[in-house]
Amino acid sequence: MITEHLIINLIIILTAAWFLGRVFARFGLPVVLGELLAGIILGPPLLGIISVSEPIELLAEFGIFFLMFHAGLEMDPKDAVEHI
Repeated sequence: MITEHLIINLIIILTAAWFLGRVFARFGLPVVLGELLAGIILGPPLLGIISVSEPIELLAEFGIFFLMFHAGLEMDPKDAVEHI
């Protein structure tokens, strides 16, 4: 169920992820590292600004899935076989 609290949490998450992604890109680091760091900082491990809820957990699972899918698309299977 979409609530005002959920929308505010999503805006905070997306803003922090975008900002840290841009900072990491400026230093020549992968953008995804900045986005992941934003999640760690905002979530329960550090500041606990974002509370855990079912919709947030579901979106996090989708994010993990698409991150792994994207990483798999960028991988060249020939490179993986050569190093074995």
